[in-house]
Amino acid sequence: MEESLHLIVIDRAEFDELTAIIYTLPKWQGTLEDATVAAMALRYRCPVWTLNFRDFGIFKTLEFWNPD
Repeated sequence: MEESLHLIVIDRAEFDELTAIIYTLPKWQGTLEDATVAAMALRYRCPVWTLNFRDFGIFKTLEFWNPD
């Protein structure tokens, strides 16, 4: 994981988009951080590594990375 670490800076426009995701999904129990992870994973077409699958279930096209 350390070998492929990439920092991503989120600008104000992207922050507003992430906030809009939360407001368009009123029944979703996810956080702004969850929305950020989902949006970045979808944008960069990379899998999400998490133990909290429940909060990401609403994003049907997300791919999850599960180490064997």
